[in-house]
Amino acid sequence: TIPGDSLSGTNDGGLFGEIDIGRHILPRVEAEAIWGIYSFTNNQTIVGGSINARYNFLQLNTGNDTGLTLSAGVGAYQPRNGDAAFGWNARIGLQRYFTPQFSLSVEGGLFGLPEPGISWYTVGVAARYGLDKR
Repeated sequence: TIPGDSLSGTNDGGLFGEIDIGRHILPRVEAEAIWGIYSFTNNQTIVGGSINARYNFLQLNTGNDTGLTLSAGVGAYQPRNGDAAFGWNARIGLQRYFTPQFSLSVEGGLFGLPEPGISWYTVGVAARYGLDKR
C-alpha cells in the first residue's frame, strides 16, 4: 500500500491482502465482491469491501488468454479508530489465464474515501480461481 492525501506524511507504505469472489456476466465482463485489509506504518489499518465490475478490454494475443483489465467499484471502508465510510476504487491490471478458471495478474489500484478525505494506492499480484469458466 502507498498512502495518498491525508495518509501521507504520517504513514509510509505497507502491505495489503484481498479476497474476492466473482462471476462472469459476459465473456469479457466479470462482477466481483472484494474484501481487503490495507495496512500502513504507524499502525494505520483500513478494512473494507466493494462490489466491482472488471472488464478485459484488450486481448494481447490470439489465444485470448492474456489481456489488460480495468475494474471499478464502490463499497464501505473503515479506518482504524474511525467511522465506516463510503468509498470507491479503480484498478488496472495485466491478466493471464492458465486454465478457463485460473488466472494470475499484476494490478495497480487507487482507493478513495471522499469523507474523511483519505486515498491510497496498491500494487500487487493476484491469483484468481473462478467459480465459472470464462
